[in-house]
Amino acid sequence: MKKIDIDNQEITNQEALKHKDFEKVMNKYSAMKTPFYKSPYFGGGVIGLLIIASYFIFSTTTKNTSKVYSNSSYSTGYNSPIDESIAFENIEGVVNSEKELIITSSSGTRITIPTNTLVDSVGNLIAGVVTFKYREFLDQKDIFLSGIPMNYDSADTKMNFESGGMFELLAYQNNKPVFINSEKSVQVELASKQAGNNFNIYYYSSDDNKWVYKSKDEAGFSNEEILAVGAELKKNPAHMSIQELREEKVRSSSQLKKLKKSKPIQPKLANTNKYNFTINVDYRDFPELTSFKGLKFQVSNKAKNFKPEYAQETWDDVDITHGLNRTEYNTCFTNKQQGKVCFITNPVFAKNDLATAEVLYDKLLLDYKLKKDSSKKRDKAIRKEIAKRSSELNDQRIVELNKRAVNLATVVENRITRTFQIENFGVWNSDCPQKLPSEAIVKANFVDESGKELQLGTMYLVLKGRNEVVSMTPEIVKEGIRYNPEEECMLWAVTSDRKNVAIFRANQFKEIKDSDESFTFEMNLISSKEFVTYSTETVFNL
Repeated sequence: MKKIDIDNQEITNQEALKHKDFEKVMNKYSAMKTPFYKSPYFGGGVIGLLIIASYFIFSTTTKNTSKVYSNSSYSTGYNSPIDESIAFENIEGVVNSEKELIITSSSGTRITIPTNTLVDSVGNLIAGVVTFKYREFLDQKDIFLSGIPMNYDSADTKMNFESGGMFELLAYQNNKPVFINSEKSVQVELASKQAGNNFNIYYYSSDDNKWVYKSKDEAGFSNEEILAVGAELKKNPAHMSIQELREEKVRSSSQLKKLKKSKPIQPKLANTNKYNFTINVDYRDFPELTSFKGLKFQVSNKAKNFKPEYAQETWDDVDITHGLNRTEYNTCFTNKQQGKVCFITNPVFAKNDLATAEVLYDKLLLDYKLKKDSSKKRDKAIRKEIAKRSSELNDQRIVELNKRAVNLATVVENRITRTFQIENFGVWNSDCPQKLPSEAIVKANFVDESGKELQLGTMYLVLKGRNEVVSMTPEIVKEGIRYNPEEECMLWAVTSDRKNVAIFRANQFKEIKDSDESFTFEMNLISSKEFVTYSTETVFNL
């Protein structure tokens, strides 16, 4: 916790005596026609002075006003989709009527409170210690954790905010809300990570549950300037090393994906009441079945179109492909009489082959886990290094942009200073309304890496190219996932127990074909506690 004291030094008795003019007091006493203590006003005056003195000791100067202050932001809570959220930073400052108060957050955001600005609920000016509760939301991960709505209606058109930086600021004295004088404003110089100049200032009205436009945000740089600096940075060795790491990441991810397909399937005992058959398959296409002897394919309960007489047929050809989950295979038989018939099957073993298959399975599974752990460790190290270097390069981009600015007084060298004049405490945002993605839509099923179906609530389409997160309710998701194939994006969601964040990576979106009406999204699960420890760049490169 920070504590900032302004003009709050103790004075000595000698310094106090310098300001007392006893001769002047005695002259006034002599000039009185009636001793003051005999005056009928004496008693009331003493009591009045005592009350005023007490008032100054505990707080403020009373301002003659009939205005009553209230702000529903103090009673509005924004719920993070997971149990972890972005905590407030508590900053203490001492307010007086002679000098403005300047406080600075740990991130470099500077907050300036002019004199006679803070009041209590009945308009009395505040003096003394005030606790400012501050938190900021600067990138996609912050926005996701904030739980703050980012939707915006413009001329009856539903839009979504691309954010240049957002913060929440509240103030308290003696655990009671403090307000901003209606004739004053507080200045917040937000240390933003976003370089663009296409943003406006908005305040979130918790009374109306909507964003209210306030002014144009004058900070930032044009696309031309940003592209020019980006072109220069491409010559930077750091940029070149990132490109090499990304190529290595593609190779590593491909190897890991291939390895996951080879995870052996646990042997199951054949059901003597169901039809099964032996098929000679090319195990290069089915590495998960390699090395098993006595393997058979049993007709699944899901195979509603299977007919017992098929078992008596002589078939000319058979084809087998992977089904919807790892233990299902689509099996198609062909001959002249029946044509082509297909149904779902499951791999099984006869009773006398099962024990041998189980011993082999345990050995294969252990070998698989060792290879997977080693591959994942290498892949994670590559992604972590990419995240680190990407963050450093982004900071350098802003530093180079700031060098181009004329008369720019930056608070933090590697941040863009966005200035807010706020007349209310609460949530403020530098935003640019964007149209909702609609270029492509696909029906969605969600599974984890093992193929197990996932039940997920609200989905979040995270746009990597701009600081934007689009939330989609289960009703919207049921209609289909809407996105722009030309934009690099991810899907984030939370499991029903809130213990895991489910992530669909940007490179996985490339697997969706234009012709696909539906798609199974294989989500990577990360514990919520682990998720909050990652930087946004790290999450982008998971």
